[in-house]
Amino acid sequence: GTNEEAVAGDPGAGSRDRLDRAAHTSGLPADMGEMYQEMLKNLSGVDVNRDGFGVPTETCAKASPLGPIAAETTGEDALPGTAGEEKEKEEEKEEAQEIELDVAATKTGDQRCSLLEKHVRDLENQFRKSEEEGVEFDEASFVSLFEGYAKLGDDRRTTNWFRIMCEKNVRPDSHSYDILLAAEINRLRRSPDPLRSIKLNRRAMRILGSMMKRDIKPSKSFFDHIIAALAHHHQAFELAKIWLYKMKSKSPDVHPDVKTYNILIAARVKRGHIREADQFLRMMKKEGLQPNEESFATLILKPSYLKDDPRTIRLFNQMKKNHLQPDVRIYNRVIAAHLNRIKSSKHPERIDSVVGIFEQMLQENIIPDKDSFATLINAYAYVGEFDRANQWLDAMKRANLTPDCSTYTVLIKSCTMRAKKKMGAKAISQAEEYFEDMLIQGIKPDADAYSTMMHMSSHFGDVDGAHRWFKKMVEAKVVPHTAAYRILIAAHTNRGKENGDEKEIEEA
Repeated sequence: GTNEEAVAGDPGAGSRDRLDRAAHTSGLPADMGEMYQEMLKNLSGVDVNRDGFGVPTETCAKASPLGPIAAETTGEDALPGTAGEEKEKEEEKEEAQEIELDVAATKTGDQRCSLLEKHVRDLENQFRKSEEEGVEFDEASFVSLFEGYAKLGDDRRTTNWFRIMCEKNVRPDSHSYDILLAAEINRLRRSPDPLRSIKLNRRAMRILGSMMKRDIKPSKSFFDHIIAALAHHHQAFELAKIWLYKMKSKSPDVHPDVKTYNILIAARVKRGHIREADQFLRMMKKEGLQPNEESFATLILKPSYLKDDPRTIRLFNQMKKNHLQPDVRIYNRVIAAHLNRIKSSKHPERIDSVVGIFEQMLQENIIPDKDSFATLINAYAYVGEFDRANQWLDAMKRANLTPDCSTYTVLIKSCTMRAKKKMGAKAISQAEEYFEDMLIQGIKPDADAYSTMMHMSSHFGDVDGAHRWFKKMVEAKVVPHTAAYRILIAAHTNRGKENGDEKEIEEA
């Protein structure tokens, strides 16, 4: 919105018109037609399946999951009909093959585990036999036995065999101590003892002391293991910081790196201590370490209850400045942050900021997912551009992404907004169409969707209509929540006050 057209009038008019002219035949909303087509051209050798992995287009060009949008690039128009049926059959076949592969992989994993267990049991029997015969057990077999139990997840036997190994004067190395520490962590993690983190710290100190006595340098993974274990216990976080300082006091090859700091950042974010997490990010930079994608992703993709949209946008910009590539999850969170800013500031013209982030995502060849489209639909519905919201709903379907119940609920709620602008009959009709479309798509409406329809009826004084939607909700075996009852109570109360009817008040 920085060109002459935008300055002259609507702040977003220039950028929208520029893309409108380039996208009349794309089948997409005008905003992104040109960019989306360019993205599809760049993906000409790759098709994207439901899990987001690339597969050669040669095998699935006839049933492109992007439907009519991909017609110009794949040479096929996957409209409903024969091609659609072939696509469904092919998908069913692929799903069956995936299930077979999963079953095979599980069987293979079980077989490997049973083979390892057999090998470890044989080694243990050999040890017992050598003890009876007075023959020394070789070091390699000791290490195999000790590591074997660790791989099997038998922490008690792992610890016991480490002790036996030391009693037999078999010298452990730093890797053996890493395994021992991991076994201790796993054993104490399952313990109900409230002081388990204190005990773990004490045992880790003993293990470190044992290493010093044998003149064995602890590895970096040793410190990372104990820091990760303590950091996720809220009351033991200060102990984790002490181990961090221990790392810094050791030789440079075990100094904290990006992975170490990411462990601490993730632990603080999980507990909701965002400021402390930011401090570790700054500490990382101060020590000359460059935060990676995981560092920023952890801070941006924080739990939803920790809403801080300006900070999310700032971190995203910092990530881009550091030439790091955000993934689709990060883009979705940033788009949502921009939408929240629009809602809080009540400036509809800022819709261009949401579209701008979506445009960036397409420029970087990142495939939008269901959440990307849903947020964009939500943005247009919120500012009252319902036709454009409908266009993006159609584009979402053509991209082989099925809208979920929350997406339709947002659109139905937007009809309520339209109803407040004295377009009642049309708004109710549109809302019912959305609800019907949801059922056609095979999506089960939730209590929020039914309550929204009830609110639409109640808004126009149609108390019977609100009751009809309530009855439909109960018949669909959807448990009504408090909002549904509040709507009915308010509807009867208002009608009772208007008509002076005591029966309506009693009904409420």
